[in-house]
Amino acid sequence: NDQSYAERYIEGHIGKESITAIKRKLFQKGILKEDIENALQIVDENGIEQDEDEMVKKLLIKRHYFDRINNIMTNEHDNLDEDTGENNIKNRRLSKNDLIRKENAKQYSYLVSKGFSKEAIIKQLNSWENQY
Repeated sequence: NDQSYAERYIEGHIGKESITAIKRKLFQKGILKEDIENALQIVDENGIEQDEDEMVKKLLIKRHYFDRINNIMTNEHDNLDEDTGENNIKNRRLSKNDLIRKENAKQYSYLVSKGFSKEAIIKQLNSWENQY
């Protein structure tokens, strides 16, 4: 039965992926939206919860976001391009605020693509001040 498969899938992936990503993957597997919603409701009733804020924070830590922001704030940022490893003259001309904005935009795009809510992402991106 598709609904019981969806329940097991959700239980196995909750806390590892956003609810939106889980729904999307189940839908791609051919599970009906109604079965997905019913499975989510049952999983929720069983007390299995997901702390989206904590998941976003863990991903930001894994992606070294807070380290990068700290480096920008303490003027220890190198001007190396992340992809090529070459000196990035363009970054040298950006102000701290511009560098932070650029980093936030990059992380925001990544997290949205993973299905996290705008609110959870913005909350964690704004929390860097409390990290250091």
